[in-house]
Amino acid sequence: MSRIEILDAATSNAIAAGEVIERPMSIVKELMENSIDAGATQITVEIADGGITLIRVRDNGCGMDEEDAQKAFICHATSKLRSLDELFSLHSMGFRGEALASIAAAARVTLSTKEPLAEKGTCVRYEGGQFISCEPIGMPSGTTVEVRDLFYNLPARFKFLKKDQTEANYIQVLIERFILCHTDVSFKFIKNGKTVLQSPGNCDPSSALYSVYGKEICSACRPIDSSIDGITVKGFVGLPKIARASRSEQIIFVNQRLIRSKTITSAIDAAYTNMLMKGKYAFVILDILIPSSDLDVNVHPQKAEVRFSNESMIYRAVYHAIVNTLSAETMSVDYAFNSGNESKETVTSLSPVKAPVSEAAPAVKASVDYSKNIGYSNLYFKQQEKPYEVPAASIEPIPSVPVTEDVPSEEKRTEKTPSMETILDIVPQSREESLHELTSSRVIGTLFDTYILLETKDRTLLMIDQHAAHE
Repeated sequence: MSRIEILDAATSNAIAAGEVIERPMSIVKELMENSIDAGATQITVEIADGGITLIRVRDNGCGMDEEDAQKAFICHATSKLRSLDELFSLHSMGFRGEALASIAAAARVTLSTKEPLAEKGTCVRYEGGQFISCEPIGMPSGTTVEVRDLFYNLPARFKFLKKDQTEANYIQVLIERFILCHTDVSFKFIKNGKTVLQSPGNCDPSSALYSVYGKEICSACRPIDSSIDGITVKGFVGLPKIARASRSEQIIFVNQRLIRSKTITSAIDAAYTNMLMKGKYAFVILDILIPSSDLDVNVHPQKAEVRFSNESMIYRAVYHAIVNTLSAETMSVDYAFNSGNESKETVTSLSPVKAPVSEAAPAVKASVDYSKNIGYSNLYFKQQEKPYEVPAASIEPIPSVPVTEDVPSEEKRTEKTPSMETILDIVPQSREESLHELTSSRVIGTLFDTYILLETKDRTLLMIDQHAAHE
């Protein structure tokens, strides 16, 4: 029974976006969304030469019969939408019915599909927007779309493509985004015959995060699961120590749809206020679930932006979800010092938020050799032989100054004012003396993984910005 219907003129005109395939990544995105809508649990993406020579997307979804396989190439033919009223109750990734028609117009496309109970499948071929053939085929259940020679008939668009490796990287980043959100689907990415990415598809967000970013990033992220005013916020928030120089790792999904949103990024920035240096951006992966009736997804040709019915509620939900998650974490490292025997001195962690002792960062030993002159680059790598101690005999009480009621004259006050030469005598005369004072100080810890805390011999606290010192 046919599931795909051609939309009427009023509906198609209301949702038409004039879908234009810009690069191979656009094709992979549309085909993976179709696979997810088809209920696939396994999706394999294979490319060659950055997707320009070959893109093959294979899934184990519900498949199509022969009638639907031919209808799928007609513009505004879709099984996900019947009328404009259904636009605000959508639960599918796609809905316009423009993708396959746009892809077929710019490449050589072969669609092979089979329903689970069907005896045979169907193979439909298009080249440059022209129908070539439709014939039966033997294959497993699911759908495979093969796109070859992208833009072979559009040289003006072909010349704007980037290098093969760059286009391949765009595709890999996109697949990584899908892995993070669709944890119930196992993705496999093959580039030039080599598997470079694979996810378990075991419905575990932590496993998906690990498969994309590895152990180090995974250990520095905290899961987030909050529900405020009917808005659910899930995903991961990164500690300040893995902040990035751009927003490239602020990944936002709304109802499992990858989007951009100034409202949500503003809420993220506000939640991390006073935790990050200027020019640093939080590592955040969020999946925001809201009722479809409060969301308009038909505002961008690539569906990369959405419109919320109440942006202030979204802002509050995201902000409080992140703040509540980070409030259980310390933002600095505790240090334990060995003074030569087994007794240890622990420096209290300085943090803008309170955290249970059990969740504090593990203690790390740090020491400095006072017998050698060391530089910035090896502050943390010297073995301490003897810690600096202020002799008790050298500590003298501050003499009291008698207060008199006689106010000195202007002339006498001027005579007592130190000259510029006297002031300069107090300040270190050279860079070498300054470095000597710095390197003879004792490291007592770090603050926010950014500032080095030092104690000088005269018990003065110094704070060194590691980034500024490096520059």
